[in-house]
Amino acid sequence: MTLYAGPIFDCDTHLYEKPDAWRRYLPEKYKDWEFHFKTGEDGEHALFIGDRRVEATAGYVTEDGRVAPPGQLHEWLRAIKEGRENVDMRVHMTPDMVDRDARIAKMDEFGVEGCTLYMGWMNAGHAYLTEPESAYEVIHAYNRYLDEDWGFAYKNRIFTAPLLTLMDLDRAVQEAKWVVKQGARLVVMPMGPVHGKPPAHPDHDPFWSVLNEAGVHVAYHVGE
Repeated sequence: MTLYAGPIFDCDTHLYEKPDAWRRYLPEKYKDWEFHFKTGEDGEHALFIGDRRVEATAGYVTEDGRVAPPGQLHEWLRAIKEGRENVDMRVHMTPDMVDRDARIAKMDEFGVEGCTLYMGWMNAGHAYLTEPESAYEVIHAYNRYLDEDWGFAYKNRIFTAPLLTLMDLDRAVQEAKWVVKQGARLVVMPMGPVHGKPPAHPDHDPFWSVLNEAGVHVAYHVGE
């Protein structure tokens, strides 16, 4: 069998957020909306937004910061399906999970020329942002973190996707213009209608025109 020897572009990679990812740029007024890890009354360690637990994260990461082992998804899911205790499978985070230069070094190790990079815990957490004003403050603070720590087109190899939502059209346009100005080539958005209107509804045209004119691609995410 002939082995592929051409260039590799990874279209589905993720990051792990640093502990201050949500609070670094979040205005004090909205601190009640800050995401943070803690152990709940039931003993499970999980991501919380205020007093609400992000259910998909419960039991995924340990109190000392260990996470599911990369490259062993099938083994991990099999252990869950079989009801086996799999804490011993977890590993401590490595620099390439949280740092862009370490990630590029890891890409070089595996011969990967470029990648799209998506959110980590925020993949499950964004579904909990249901109040428009605070949602946009949290999202903008988070996008600023992504831009500062990862960049939206770092060395033209790591293309990080900031988060956008159509909950409020004016704020959506504002945030779209900001990420475009920062060099975003790709964005991620929650899937489904907003206020009873599909994403492609003509009322949303001002938002889409910003992305279309900049040639920005869109990926949809279901959330939790």
